[in-house]
Amino acid sequence: MAHQTVNGNLPQLETQSYHRRPRRDPHPITPRVTVPPSFALVLERLDGAADGVGSGTLQLYLRDHGISASQPTVGRILRELDHDGLTVKVSNRGRVLTEKGHRRLELVRFENTRHQWAEELLRSVDPPSRADFLPILEALGLIEGEIARLAAERATDEQIKEMQAVVEGQRGNLENPMRGAQQGTDFHHLLGNACGNRFLQLAKRILWDVNRPLQDLWYEANIVTGTSSYPAHLRLAKAVAAHDPRAAQRAMRDHFAVFVRAVEKHLQRIPTKEDASTVKTPRRPHRTVGARRTL
Repeated sequence: MAHQTVNGNLPQLETQSYHRRPRRDPHPITPRVTVPPSFALVLERLDGAADGVGSGTLQLYLRDHGISASQPTVGRILRELDHDGLTVKVSNRGRVLTEKGHRRLELVRFENTRHQWAEELLRSVDPPSRADFLPILEALGLIEGEIARLAAERATDEQIKEMQAVVEGQRGNLENPMRGAQQGTDFHHLLGNACGNRFLQLAKRILWDVNRPLQDLWYEANIVTGTSSYPAHLRLAKAVAAHDPRAAQRAMRDHFAVFVRAVEKHLQRIPTKEDASTVKTPRRPHRTVGARRTL
C-alpha cells in the first residue's frame, strides 16, 4: 500500500478542514462535515480501548492504513482531539475516547456509509442517464432561481415566518447524522409555494422525476457535497424576508453551483463501460526456459 507521507506538520488541507477558525462572516458558506482521515483513524483505533492507547501504537496504526506520520505529528493530532473534548489522557497509558468522541466517531462512520451509497448509486445508473444529470441540474438551477426571485417579491409575512422557522429547525439539527435534510427539502417546498407560480413548480417536479437517482442525491446533498446546506438556506431566507429578488436569485444560483460541482466530481471518478474497455491487461514478458532471473 502506498504511504501518504506527513513530515512534522499536518497537511494544510486537513488542518483547515478540521479546525473551526473564527471568520468575519458568522455564517460560513461551506462548513466541513467530515474530519481528516488521520483524525478519523485515530478515533477508530481508540474505540473500545478502555485502557488507553499510546502515541506509538497510534503511529503504527496510521502507517498500516497508508498514512506515515511522525511522533510529533501524532502528538499534535491527539492534542487537537483533547482540545475538542473527543479524547482524554488516562495517566501514562495513553488516550481513550470521551462520550463526545464516541458520538463523533458514529457520525463519521454514518457519513462514510452515505458517501459510499452516493458512489454506488451513481455507478448503478446507465452512462446515458448519467450524461443527463448536468443538463437537468442546469435547467433546475434556472427554475429554482426564478422561484426564489418570485418568492422574494411575493412572500407574505406568514410564509416568511414559516421559512425562518424551518431554517432554524435545520440549524438545530446540524449535529444530527442527517443534518437537517428533511428541513432543507421543506424549505424548498415553501419557496415554491411562496413564488405563486404553479407552472414553475410543475416544471421543477417533472425534471426531478425524469431522473429519480438525481432526486435521491439532492435529498442527500449534505453528504454528496460534504457541506451543510443550512448557510445557503439562511441566506435565501434573509433575501426573501428583505424582499430582495436579485439577492434571492443569486443565493439560489450559488446554492445549486455547490451541488453541481460535487456531482461533477463524483461522475469523474466513475469510469464508463467505454473507459473500462480501453484498459488493456499488461502482457507478461516472455521468459526463456532455463534463463536465470536477475534480482
